[in-house]
Amino acid sequence: MIEQATGGKVTRRKILLVVLAVAVIVAAPLWWNRRQPAEPVEIFEGITYRCERIDSQSEGAGLVHWVRADLAAPGIELYVTPLDPQSVAQGWQYRLERTEKAVHEEKLAVGINGTMFTSNSGWLRTAGDMARSLETTVADHHVSHIWEHTYLLWFDDNLAPHLESSKPPSDSVLDKARWGIGG
Repeated sequence: MIEQATGGKVTRRKILLVVLAVAVIVAAPLWWNRRQPAEPVEIFEGITYRCERIDSQSEGAGLVHWVRADLAAPGIELYVTPLDPQSVAQGWQYRLERTEKAVHEEKLAVGINGTMFTSNSGWLRTAGDMARSLETTVADHHVSHIWEHTYLLWFDDNLAPHLESSKPPSDSVLDKARWGIGG
């Protein structure tokens, strides 16, 4: 045992706990920020992931994560979250859900939060809160709403991609879109 300056005793166990706590505090930011560039890797048949570093520019810097999906690969499909009927009945569109939960429940290979939204959450968003997309979305031929400032990336029934160069998307485009997300 070691005598403290005040005359109390400190056991090795207490010292070890303090050293361990300091190590965790020092290592936590390193673990949290462990993300780093990664070469392309096929994470599922037809799905390739890569992480690249963006050099510092006037627009910013950091990492960009991208996924390339071969829509012709067997079993590869698109998915956009459908409207939630209970939320719609209350003037909203969706219920917030953690991305990893949606990936698990819908059996998805990859999940991406792809649109801006507002919610009734206040300052802290939590799962189950009601939300509304700012941008137009299309989920299996169901259009969320039409926002006048939306350019639409959409896919037809054959999963052929289309990108509208005018906004908002026309009724004829929305009639053909099976999946879509505005931006």
